[in-house]
Amino acid sequence: MDGHIIATISEDLTLFGGGNVMIGYSDPFSSIANPGEENFVLFDNVRVVSISQGAFLPEVGVKVEGSVVEDPDSGLSQFQPNPVAEDQAAATFTLSRTGDADSSLKVSYRLEGSAREGVDYRAPASHELVFAAGESSISLELSLINDAEEEMDETIVLVIEPDASYETAAGKYAQIPLLDDGDSGLPLPDVLAGATVIFEEDFESDVSGQWTINRSSDDTSSTFGYDYSVDGIPPAPSGAGKTTRGLKFTANESEGVAAHIMASPTGKSFEGDHALVFDLWMNVNGPMPGGGGGSTEFAAAGIATTGDHIQVGDELSDGAWFLLTGEGGSSRDFRFFLNQDYLMDDRGVYLAGSQDASNAYYASIFPEGKTAPALQVSEFPAQDGATSAGQVAFQWVQVQLIKQGDNVTWSLNGTDIVQASQSTAPFKDEGNIFLGYSDWFASVSDNDFMSFGLFDNLRVYQLSSSTVALAIGIERSGSDLQITYSGSLQSAPSPAGPWQPVAEAVSPFSVDPAAAAMTFYRVVP
Repeated sequence: MDGHIIATISEDLTLFGGGNVMIGYSDPFSSIANPGEENFVLFDNVRVVSISQGAFLPEVGVKVEGSVVEDPDSGLSQFQPNPVAEDQAAATFTLSRTGDADSSLKVSYRLEGSAREGVDYRAPASHELVFAAGESSISLELSLINDAEEEMDETIVLVIEPDASYETAAGKYAQIPLLDDGDSGLPLPDVLAGATVIFEEDFESDVSGQWTINRSSDDTSSTFGYDYSVDGIPPAPSGAGKTTRGLKFTANESEGVAAHIMASPTGKSFEGDHALVFDLWMNVNGPMPGGGGGSTEFAAAGIATTGDHIQVGDELSDGAWFLLTGEGGSSRDFRFFLNQDYLMDDRGVYLAGSQDASNAYYASIFPEGKTAPALQVSEFPAQDGATSAGQVAFQWVQVQLIKQGDNVTWSLNGTDIVQASQSTAPFKDEGNIFLGYSDWFASVSDNDFMSFGLFDNLRVYQLSSSTVALAIGIERSGSDLQITYSGSLQSAPSPAGPWQPVAEAVSPFSVDPAAAAMTFYRVVP
């Protein structure tokens, strides 16, 4: 009814006295719905308000410039925000409030998305805005940082934090696509300069008939074209904010036995230098940061597989692939495999030197403070709390798995997690791709509705023949560390940058650990 008057009653209220309130649902007819489980009504946020007291809280929302566009295939209309290019001055969000505006109101927000604060844009030190008395609208301008690097398109997402002093309107978050302005400088590790898209899937519809599903048992599920906005999840960044449909996986929903599900596009095979790129969201049953009962589950993906089996590290496992927890509940939250060979942290392939999400390296990629979408918290109060640093849950993560020559690199949000090669362990390096989800433990989530993984905006790239095969290794040499590499060596004070060329560096390059504390190194073409 959205605020429209449907009926009125006499002004003196003589038609009824005091009493309780009622909500309900009924079918006054003798016919039975088929299927019956699809007919229901939902009630939420019930309040009894004294009109004389004016007890309504103000509502706060955020919006961006854009337009409503109709999808020619589905006929559905969706709002599409106007993108901004990094050479523009700023990206602008507009916050508004409705209802009582007689007093000032402080609103907190957080910034998410694949674009990085301090690297791609600048934001105020305090993520708070104050509506003055009588003020109904505030603009927040984030000044953009125009670097000289060739980058993938990114997004900036503003999410209004919940608070007891206001309610969040339907527009509690908004997203602005941030487009690269065509720079041709040194590329970031996750950029596929000169690459060609040879396969793509946005999961906008049910394409399950075009994918081969492999599962360990019926206690798993896959939903293609799943509208994740029903879980309060914003659009994935690589889709430029256009849609909220993707591929959803669940595992170990009820049986209390380890369960695995994987999917590969039927009949596909990729060879030569190529890369798998997609957006990943790990949803976790709360409360955070520890997670609820049975909350440790894994997303998975890989290249160079036959695509006709699950990947569990047995003799059938093939290609280069990874496992990743959402809530950091395993001491080995980042796991990488070459064929059936599980590379643990003593193999020297993890740039953090550890597989534990609590390691400082992962903390710099995934800062603390991510929370479940407000819609999830309102439906399931146990979804409260916030992530610790290093936890991947409740945020879109851009994943790249890149095979170049004998080398393979696994990156998250543009930062390398693993660098391995055929010399690390022989592995099959051509074939299909797979996406997957696993629960390796017998415990069942205490909220299976909130335990799932999402995949969106999948691309497979054929790399340019001119692409340089990159490699980097580090070992102790006396009191120094010696870096052996191919490509151009860069250093930075954190994995997020800013990255600068190492002057006059020649492989092997010697580093004094005492003089290079908290210095990170990478190689680029």
